[in-house]
Amino acid sequence: MIKKAFFEAAFVVFGVVLALAANEWREGRADRAEARDALAAIHEEIRLNRDMVAEAISAHEARLVAIGDPTTAALPDMSAFSDGFMKPATALSTAAWDSAAQTGIFSHMEFETVRKLGTLYAHQDRYHDQVSSYASLIYETLYRDGYQSIFGNKRGLLTMIRTLKYQEEALLGVYDTFLTGLEG
Repeated sequence: MIKKAFFEAAFVVFGVVLALAANEWREGRADRAEARDALAAIHEEIRLNRDMVAEAISAHEARLVAIGDPTTAALPDMSAFSDGFMKPATALSTAAWDSAAQTGIFSHMEFETVRKLGTLYAHQDRYHDQVSSYASLIYETLYRDGYQSIFGNKRGLLTMIRTLKYQEEALLGVYDTFLTGLEG
């Protein structure tokens, strides 16, 4: 009788442990699937951001050509600046990254992937901060002294645009490195 009760108790314990293990396996599988989905969304977000940065580089190259020689007093062709003195990538998204961070998905991804993503988004934030700083400076000067004053300091405008273009090229490289690493 005691042997039978012991055997039944052991069988129940084994069943509970087996059920817990199966449940944990299912949860782990679901967590890994969520992590894959989040990484796919982040991957797409980075692709879209990359395209916007590539467009900004082209726009800044055109503006540099339009400004021309900084030692001349001649105003550049104003049509090149019809949409602003700078044309940065201002709509860079962080929605997929932020969602993954807020839902704790990163705990189900490889640490190195999360570290690389963190570095990428930090680089993107620094670019955004630089754009905001330059925009404030330009708008302040524009409202205070008029658009002629912006072109009166061609060297300063060239420096700002070259700096943004440099940062955009660096950001493009970060995007490409990450995207290549995911595909390779």
